[in-house]
Amino acid sequence: MSDFVDFVFASGWPDERFEIEIVKELKKRGYSSFVVVMAYDRGNKIKMKIGMNNFIDLFEEAKKIQLEKPLEYYVNHLQEKFGIENIRKLYLPERDFWDIEDEKFWLKKTIKYLLVFEQLLNKGFKAKYFVQYLGAPLHQLVYEAAAKAFGATHIWYGGYGFLDRISFTTLPKTFWSLNKNIQLEDLDLDNIANYIENEKKKRTLRIIGRIEDYIPKTKLNYLKKGLKRLSFDMDEMLLLRKSALRYLRRLYRYHLAKKYYTKPFDNEKFFYFPLHLPHESTMVAGCEHLQSQEFLIEILERNLPYGYKLYVKGHPAAQGWYPISMFKRISKLKNIRILNPKLSSYDLISKAAVVCTIFSSVGFEALMYQKPVITFGRPWYSGQGVTLDVNDFYELPKIMQKAISFKPDWNQILKVFATAYKSSYPPGVIECLKDKKSIPVFVDSLIKHVRNFKTQTSNILN
Repeated sequence: MSDFVDFVFASGWPDERFEIEIVKELKKRGYSSFVVVMAYDRGNKIKMKIGMNNFIDLFEEAKKIQLEKPLEYYVNHLQEKFGIENIRKLYLPERDFWDIEDEKFWLKKTIKYLLVFEQLLNKGFKAKYFVQYLGAPLHQLVYEAAAKAFGATHIWYGGYGFLDRISFTTLPKTFWSLNKNIQLEDLDLDNIANYIENEKKKRTLRIIGRIEDYIPKTKLNYLKKGLKRLSFDMDEMLLLRKSALRYLRRLYRYHLAKKYYTKPFDNEKFFYFPLHLPHESTMVAGCEHLQSQEFLIEILERNLPYGYKLYVKGHPAAQGWYPISMFKRISKLKNIRILNPKLSSYDLISKAAVVCTIFSSVGFEALMYQKPVITFGRPWYSGQGVTLDVNDFYELPKIMQKAISFKPDWNQILKVFATAYKSSYPPGVIECLKDKKSIPVFVDSLIKHVRNFKTQTSNILN
């Protein structure tokens, strides 16, 4: 293992092939890389496919660690060492996702993962950049914390809104950095206007794959694959059992949720709120205080202007994920309509008086229709003068009333979109996964982002 590398990559989603090809491409260009494997059996695949030894398997290394001191000692030590404000924040999303309430179970996992990175630190390992795909599982949040301890620049990458672009960002709590120093020309605004018109015609669904792929079915092939890759230690068996129960619960929820769905009413005035995927990265890392979405729905319903309804629609990729208790609770609110997640957001946006969102790309789509958008998180299109942003819930009644007559300036929308587009890079995330030929383009974009970041940082320091 090299003591110093240019890039460290987290290999956790969707499979090891992506990072393998990136490492190969970087090596051709004279850059050194290291991979932190964060998925079961991924390390063996990387070793077998390219004979690469410059990696560490986080899960396997964590299994070797014995905790001989009180947990409180490790908590205090690691929080100080890694600059973590509250170690519980790292594992709470995972705890909720797996529905395993045993805090010590998750705390021990978190401690062991951090100790693996501490061992690397103690060996003198150094890196310039820690790079990872957007994500919110425990091991990915630990990876982000580790970057700080190594004094490295942490870079998220992912797609958000523009499907033919990829975003790199070093900013916490957001996933798309806008370079406000970009100079826009008339041609840029014309191009983005054409892009918007094409998107409205195509009515693009911003998920990976088809909506049918997210409907839970009775086939349990993925569990069979899980059985093959497990080493059957106690932790993995527990997670496998929880995975099976969660899948069965999804089937149950998917069918039972239908009883709460209603259809939109013609000529009804409404605010539209799209639900987020539970436990998704934008919520966990970017807006953790609003993970309980039914709480926000209840507040929105209480503050609706007279004569308006609140339309709530589940994320098309989250069918079966929402608790029935949530639908049961919000269905009792007088001015709520819960809609089938298969309904088109574009149809709802075009008819809505106002769109309310936390971090959703539906807000991005609503701006294409010049609709008033109320934001509760920090999506990239907020804070630019085209949305009404809620920073204080005491101001919500006033903001919701104002939204009815608010119409964002079209030229400003074009400027915000054009800046975002030029702040991002080709290719799109989906293209990277489908076509190996896009990997050199991805590496070009990563290197360009790093150089731009260094230039901007240097200007700020100067």
